Amino acid sequence: MHRICFFVVPIFLLLTQHVVGQTDSVQVKIKVEGKIRQPNDQSISTVIVVNQSTKKGVFGKSDGSFSVECLKSDTLSFTSLGYDSRTICFKDSIMRESYSITLYL
Repeated sequence: MHRICFFVVPIFLLLTQHVVGQTDSVQVKIKVEGKIRQPNDQSISTVIVVNQSTKKGVFGKSDGSFSVECLKSDTLSFTSLGYDSRTICFKDSIMRESYSITLYL
């Protein structure tokens, strides 16, 4: 009986640490910035960026650029009147403090 505990307990502890480590990396705050463009590469000046987890949003600037802070696990939705919306999540991306993107609606 003691032999089973000797092998099972360390394996359980190692697996638990691995799961907790993955959860913590997703809860890291990141900065996402970039530009929203039309298919012809012109900027879109009326962009709204909404964090789907918190339901908070920001307006983009007149040149189509935006900047937002969120958790790595959050999903961001990008929309503008007359365009299809797009969603992005950085949960499975390489860990960085900030991301710079160009998104075409």
